[in-house]
Amino acid sequence: MYLNIYVTGCSDCCCGVNMKAYKNVAYLVVKSINYRDNPDGVESFSGNKVYCRVESVTEKSFYQAKQAGSTPNLVLYVRATEYRGERIVLFKSIYYSVLRSYKFRNGNEIELTLEEKLGGIM
Repeated sequence: MYLNIYVTGCSDCCCGVNMKAYKNVAYLVVKSINYRDNPDGVESFSGNKVYCRVESVTEKSFYQAKQAGSTPNLVLYVRATEYRGERIVLFKSIYYSVLRSYKFRNGNEIELTLEEKLGGIM
């Protein structure tokens, strides 16, 4: 599987987010299907490199999600200007589904609650 990577963003943030806390790299992945060359469609994936900070899932959030049938693995925080509704995240060579995204009141940061995608990117 081939993943196109695009680098966006700036090294110093002008929107009030402390970029020094963003020490990790993740890729926000977009899945697209091209029907031009094949009537059944050809899937392709592209990813935008973003800097993020990582936290564990809280115990309360874990049990609430478990009751709903999900298993959250980790929480990433990214700049709001870099997140455009992507539903797949590549972090440390593991693909995750976005279970929940939450934009903070200040509008500068988005919290992404992630669940590991067993079986890869599909």
